[in-house]
Amino acid sequence: MSLTQELSHEKQLVSDATRKIGQIDAYIAKLRYQARAECDGIRLPGGQTTGLVGQGQNCDQDRADYTDYGRLHGLPGLLALQGKYQAKVGSLTQQLAESERGYGAAVQKAISREVDRWEQGTGKPGLLDEEKALQALSRQSSFVFSQQWLLRLLLIALDTLPVLTKWFSKATEYD
Repeated sequence: MSLTQELSHEKQLVSDATRKIGQIDAYIAKLRYQARAECDGIRLPGGQTTGLVGQGQNCDQDRADYTDYGRLHGLPGLLALQGKYQAKVGSLTQQLAESERGYGAAVQKAISREVDRWEQGTGKPGLLDEEKALQALSRQSSFVFSQQWLLRLLLIALDTLPVLTKWFSKATEYD
């Protein structure tokens, strides 16, 4: 698995853990509101609270419910997992940044090496180098100069051959 794929996977694990923690936290917040309403004597719809003011049995039970809910639904474990995943994401992000810096430095070094080779005139000659050499040879030798022009005329003739064929042929029914 590549570094970017592993990082993406770990980010997905963090996201899943965060979503589950958010669901548990939302339900705990609902239970806290219900416990506060019970203790304050606020009547909630659907018979969620008794409407009696004071700290009675129902108030204590509602407080115990929201206190125990996170533990019973694995909130401490999820928080530990989330922390572990976030640490792994941080580590992978740092490794990826170092890898990209190393790759950029290697590319820059290779470019510099090729530029130095080109400036020194070493290495395989390119098309422009070959064209310059042909021009220098044609200036020095009339034979090379005439062969160069012969090749150019031959290419022009091949290029114009379809037009010349049409021009010199008789008219047909399709014309």
